[in-house]
Amino acid sequence: ASKGGNLAMPQLSEKLGGDLLLAFVSAVAFATILAALSGLVIATTGAVSHDIYGKLIRKGHVDHVSQLRVARVTTVASVAISMLIALAAQKQNVAFLATLAIAVAASANLPALLFTIYWRKATAAGITAGMVAGLVTAVAIILMSPTFHGSAEGALLPISSPGIISVPVGFL
Repeated sequence: ASKGGNLAMPQLSEKLGGDLLLAFVSAVAFATILAALSGLVIATTGAVSHDIYGKLIRKGHVDHVSQLRVARVTTVASVAISMLIALAAQKQNVAFLATLAIAVAASANLPALLFTIYWRKATAAGITAGMVAGLVTAVAIILMSPTFHGSAEGALLPISSPGIISVPVGFL
């Protein structure tokens, strides 16, 4: 029913089990999405308020009231940004978007993990540079790809998944 093909599972459950199976599948999907997203919001809020604000910006000299204020602002900001991204990508296939997210995460994290474990000469500056390079390259490729532009005509790069380029850039 949708252009992205995101309603295949609910439609199949309705055909196979009627309204009861449709209700069950919908409830499970809703609970799973809600749990995953709330975990991401909590992780983002904690990282920003405790690590970035408390440790990096304030160097450990932070009171609980200001840290709570930063956490609240971060919560609202992360939810607002997520909603804008969701609205922009609402006609895309959810499975394909998950693949893009995994490619972006691999571009930033895989080189850092492997170099940290297997290369004794790895430094914090080198790991950080690799993570930033992989992340920026992956996002830039997505923004120049047919995925973002909707067709191959307006795209600057003809590839749809950034990992083939961005993961090696993270390693370099």
